[in-house]
Parts: sequence; C-alpha cells; structure tokens
Amino acid sequence: MNAIPDTTVRTAETLALAPLLTCLLRELAEPAGPAGQGHPDRPAGAPGGNGRRVYRLRPSGSLLRVRGTHRPGEPELWNGRDWTPLDHAAVVALAEGEMRKCTGRDNDTLGAEMADSREVVAAILAARDPARAPEDLWIRSEQSLVGGHPCHPAPKARGGGPAAGWLPYAPEAYARFPLTLLGVREDALVDEGDTAALDALGEAPPGYRLLPSHPWQLELVRELPELRTAFADGRLVRLGTTDREARPTASLRTVYLPAGGPGAPAPRSAPFGDLPGDLSLKFSLDVRITNDIRRLWRHDLLRVPALDQEVADAFTALASPAGWMRDRGYRTVAGLLFEPCAVLLRDGLEQHLPPGTEAVLPAAVAEGFAGNPLDRAADPAAWWAAYLRAVVPPVLEVFERHGLVLECHLQNTLLAVDGRGMPVRAVFRDPEGVKRVSEVGRAAGWERLVYCLLVNHLAEIAGAVAERFPAAAYGLWPAVRAELERYAARRPLPEIAGLLASPTLPGKANLLLRWTDADGADSRYLPLRNPLPDPDAPTWLDRAPATGPDRDPAADVIPGPDPDPSPLPVEDPAPDLAAAFRDAGSASWAVRAAAGRCLAGAAADARAAAVLRQLLLDGQDTAVTQETAEALLERGDVRGLRLVLAALTVADDDTGDHLAAALTNVYGQSDEGCDRLAALASVLVSDPDASIAEEARGLLGEPGTPR
Repeated sequence: MNAIPDTTVRTAETLALAPLLTCLLRELAEPAGPAGQGHPDRPAGAPGGNGRRVYRLRPSGSLLRVRGTHRPGEPELWNGRDWTPLDHAAVVALAEGEMRKCTGRDNDTLGAEMADSREVVAAILAARDPARAPEDLWIRSEQSLVGGHPCHPAPKARGGGPAAGWLPYAPEAYARFPLTLLGVREDALVDEGDTAALDALGEAPPGYRLLPSHPWQLELVRELPELRTAFADGRLVRLGTTDREARPTASLRTVYLPAGGPGAPAPRSAPFGDLPGDLSLKFSLDVRITNDIRRLWRHDLLRVPALDQEVADAFTALASPAGWMRDRGYRTVAGLLFEPCAVLLRDGLEQHLPPGTEAVLPAAVAEGFAGNPLDRAADPAAWWAAYLRAVVPPVLEVFERHGLVLECHLQNTLLAVDGRGMPVRAVFRDPEGVKRVSEVGRAAGWERLVYCLLVNHLAEIAGAVAERFPAAAYGLWPAVRAELERYAARRPLPEIAGLLASPTLPGKANLLLRWTDADGADSRYLPLRNPLPDPDAPTWLDRAPATGPDRDPAADVIPGPDPDPSPLPVEDPAPDLAAAFRDAGSASWAVRAAAGRCLAGAAADARAAAVLRQLLLDGQDTAVTQETAEALLERGDVRGLRLVLAALTVADDDTGDHLAAALTNVYGQSDEGCDRLAALASVLVSDPDASIAEEARGLLGEPGTPR
C-alpha cells in the first residue's frame, strides 16, 4: 500500500482519539473544575482549562484536559509545570498505566488493539479518498462510520492483520463484492427456518444445497483442519460467486444484497423470497470487533427462530408504527463447521419503509456523513421531537406489553425519513441482542433498555443535534423527558418515574471489559450523570459521583464474574418486598434489621439495593447495620460484598466497626471463609469506583489502604 498522506494520518489521529478519550474520562476520571476556572484540588501551579475541560484521573491523580464534549480531543497532561500535548500512542500508554493502577492486573493485547484501531482508521481514510460513495442514502450511511463506536477504546480494530486482507470488505471504504458460493452436501446440511431465498443466489449440483459465504471469513478460517477435510471428502464444494454484489453494512459481517444484478439500485421489494427482492445476510467473522469475536455462535443461532417470532408478533401488535427486520432462518454445515460456516437470512429493508421515505442509520447521523438528514432540519426542535416519537414508544411498548428488551443501539436501529429529512418511522433489527424479561429479570432488563436507548442511542443523537444547532442544546433532554411522560400517561410503566428521578444512568464500561478480557456478551455498568431530572443539564453524559449512600442502584458495577464458581450461586428469592420496604422505616431497630435481612436476598432489585444502603448506614442503631451487613455477606457473592464495602467508604468510625465485625463474623471464622473473602475481594480491586477498590485492597492486606 502507498504511504498515507500526513493530513490523512492527522485526521485518523483525531478520530481514533475521541472514543478512547471518552472511555478514559467516563471510566477513570472525574471533573477537576470547569474549564478555565480554578479548583481547590488542582495544584497551585496548574493553570485553568484554557477553553478545555480539566479532569483528574482517579487511579494516579494526574490532571488531563481535553477540548470538546461530544467528541473530545486535543488531550494534554499536566506535568507539574505546564500542559504536555498527547498523541494517540501517548493516550494509549496513559490508559494502560491507569488501568494497571485501577485493577492491579496487566493486559498485553489491548494496547496493540488500540494502536491497530488507529491504523485501520488511517487506511480507511486513504481508501475512501479516491472511492465513489454509494448513491443510495441508506447504504451510504451504513458505510460512513469511520470513527465507529463512540465509547470504545478500539472501535475499528480488525485483528491486527494487514489492510490488504480486510480492506476489500470494509464498508467504510465503500466496498462491494460478490459472495463466494459453496455447495453443502445434503447429508451435512443444517437448515432452519425460511431459507428458500438462498437457493435463488445460484445453482447447486444434485445432492447439494447452496451455502453463500463471506470471502473474508473463508480466508480467516482456511487453515481449519475441519474445513480442509470437508472440501476433501466432498461435504463442501466451491461453486463460484454470486451475480449480485453484496454491500457490507456497518457491522461488517452483515451484508445487503439489493434486488437485480451488479450495480442495480434496490427497488421496492417483492414479498420475501420472491426474487427479484432485496435481502440481508449475516455471517460469522472470526475476528474481534469491539468486544467480541464475531461468530454466529451456536447457542445464539438455536434461540433465534423462536425469539425472532416473539419479537415479530410484538411488533405486529404495536400501537405505534415501527418495523422489525426479521431473521428468517439460517443454514450451515453440521459438526465442527456449524459456527464458522453459518449464514443467517434477514429481511431486506425496502418492504419496511413507508412510501416516499428512505432509510438512514442513526449511528451515521451521530457521527456525520454526506446526506445526513440532520443537515436538512429547518427546525431542530421539531426534528428531535419527531425522532423521539419514532424511536422511544416502540421500545417501551415491546418491554411493557411483551416482556422483551430490544438492543436498540445506534447500529440496530434504522430511521425512515421523508423528503425533508424528517423522521417518520423506526425500523429495528437483530434478535441476537434481544433479551426476555422472564430470563434476565425485570430490573436487569430495564437497566439494559435504559443503557441501549438513552446512553447508547439518544445521548449520541442529542450530542450531534447540539453540535449542529447549539441554540437547541438545552431543550433536548427536556424533550426526552416529555416523551417518556407522554408514554407513561398513556400506558403506565412504573420504571419511568424512577428513571426521571434517578441521579444516574448506566453506562457500559468498555475499557474495563476489554482490559479484563471479559466475555463479549458481558455488560459492566458505571454511573453517568442523568440529565433527565435537570432541565438545564448539558447534552453530554459525564461520570456521576462515585460514592455516597444516595447513589443510584443502576450505577452498581459488578467488575467481573464470581472468581470461585464452586459454591452454588445465590439466587434472589421473591420475598414480600412491599412489607420489607415499609418495615425499613420502622421506629423499631429489630423491625428494621429484619427488613434488612429480607431485602438482602433481593439485592439485585434496584429499589431493594437503595434501601439496603440506607440500612447499612442506619443512623439510629448499629445493630441494624451489622445484621443487614451479615445478611448481605452470607449471600457469598460479589454483589453482597460490594454493597458492604460501598457503605464502608462513607461510614463513620462506629458504623465502620460494625461493618468490619460483620465481615469477621461471616468470613473470618475459618480458613475456608477467609479464602472465600479473598476471592471476592480480588474481583472488587478492579472496581471502577476507586473507593470500593481501595477497601477491597485493604481486605487483601495491600499497603496504602485506609483500614
């Protein structure tokens, strides 16, 4: 590849810095005073922000200042005398050092991933420069995400391989390519659901069925012994390529096949499977993209048909207009090639668009691209209100009426806009990320919904609107509040009142997740300031205060899985919580203590966790403190210990003594108990709340701890 011009390198630096800085500031920093103003904790010699926002990195105490909020940039570190500018490599090193201090552990791969992400951005920019952007607005928006996930340390990493291996398939480089056609012998075929449209992509010999494959995936897995054996014994044969060229969408592994031949625009689709109609195909890609290796995992594929039908039925019953792109079925090879060779068949888009509209990807609206409907908005307040009406009610209704949590982030939502660029309808996709409330619990399901809808979606669009129309900025979150209240008035949803009053929102800790090599499906949440209660709140979401008895339960971060899986997991029972909530305010210490013991078994419930915090810091009788703490610790899990350590961070000496006594009573009576406590505490030393992490280190006997 030719050398990349300096101007392109500088642009790549800016684009790669923004999401990394967002992670660093959200997960590891706290504001050290408004930009340009003094602060009592700022060293006497450190000047003000000079138009930048100044933050203190909690693990080291270092001061960092950045310019901008929605997409931070131009980072500078205070060295004791002046501000030192940092490039991307320096911020990577800074993040690694802070994470080591915060977690007490190392990671020898994430730094390379972050560097790879920057190199990928540079290669994409160089490839885009001479390329021709797609004429279709939707495809152009899907292929416009050069910066990528705005809150991930390495959003564009492609496995560290040379650009020549992945660039021909990169949506951001406006790629289009034919799919490789394989034939799978019928005795080795796995075929589930309505996959008839796959057979129209080519012609298979007798005894075989067509299996389209992503050419990059075939290259990634070509050395698999199972694949070589399948070609050698005739279970798989090569049949050429598709006539129609595929357009990779934002996720890379999902491609769109418009109706007609190569280069043909996608017309309004005929009924699904009746070619010529458009369709989408989702493949496995054995490469890490953001938090996960992007395979079609067997356990996900097996649950998709039934779950997709549930979601489709829910959308059919919606009172508000919205679309659902169905995952109709999948086809693959039996045995060890089930995951690497799988293809999932999804609806085309055109059948879901109202007449006179065209689609756009909201992630592209947030990042910006040529043709952005936001640029055509004559009235930003009206545009934003229409956007909220299209997106918010369907998500809430599917949760409230059908017990389903849509993964409604910026890449799983599409927006139909009219000729003026005004939002008309939302279209959602991807049942793989949908959760059943009956399986995850209502509190956890609501937390996920709030994260996906508000933090990972509306906050990013609001930031883009505020950036484009500064005068409209302070009306954006009040409009969100009004939309939520409007829904609650029509269809009572009890969680909305708590959301509107909560001081925090749950934000995903992607830097922590990658640093700790968490499973790709894991979620760890940190507390972000909730702008909904404050009509004057800015549009961006800063980290909320990390400690305090009034901390919102949605802010609980459980940094990792239980390190000792040998004991049976503690399951939250369903006690009479209403009575316990009432008893928690009793004048009798014994009644309050009994309420604490009852609620400890339901600590995963958001309201129960909030009341437990109050009981742990009971200001009238330390017997309530100790009995509640012992009940929480007897759970034997990270959640119970974390609540007790959170109380320790703010307790007075007397209350702290009784919390410490509870630890001794539950865990300090045997070597086995001490080992159990050490295992749980070793998880919490990586807690993003520095005070809790410090208490955990104290339990492990590490130096420099307060107790």
